[in-house]
Amino acid sequence: MKILRKKDYDGDCCVFGSQLLIKSNGETEEKLPQMPLSDICMLLDYEVERVKKDYAPIHSSYDYEIIKLMLDASMATGLYYQQCEIASFDSALYYSIYYDTDKLKLKDTNHIPVSLAALLSFLPEKRMLNLIGLEMKVYTDENGEPSISVTDFLEYYEKGLLQKTGQECDVKMQRKDDCVSILIKRELTNKTKNDE
Repeated sequence: MKILRKKDYDGDCCVFGSQLLIKSNGETEEKLPQMPLSDICMLLDYEVERVKKDYAPIHSSYDYEIIKLMLDASMATGLYYQQCEIASFDSALYYSIYYDTDKLKLKDTNHIPVSLAALLSFLPEKRMLNLIGLEMKVYTDENGEPSISVTDFLEYYEKGLLQKTGQECDVKMQRKDDCVSILIKRELTNKTKNDE
């Protein structure tokens, strides 16, 4: 297995090249062969039961390339979106959003632009703000770009996942020079692994 790069999450666990998850206790998990439907719904802010009802018949998992194509197509209008990486593990869902560093420069480590938060949520900017009620917490940075605190964004994300999936998830975020990575710690149950 080729190690592309290391992503650290506060010493809690690491993802190597979107292929291998290393937990703090030294245990490792390999990337699942396909992305479970429950993770796809988590990414796209859909409820599994609703998807099964509206799109029957539906598979329990899908090829990563199909999901990447779908995500790339939906984010193509993003001001600085370039590409994404996605991976499902038994205990976590991981993804990275790569952006054009000529168009977006992140200097403030405590805040992110609302437009980037929307990309990370795979939602249009206006819909995300309406859904999560962050309008009151938005401030304008030195470049005039509306921004929100990372803490507020992660709290929203965790609450939304609990509401949609019924399970508590621990969401971690890491910023690099050209990407933002999200690690959602959750357990796949037999039901979510084999959801038909």
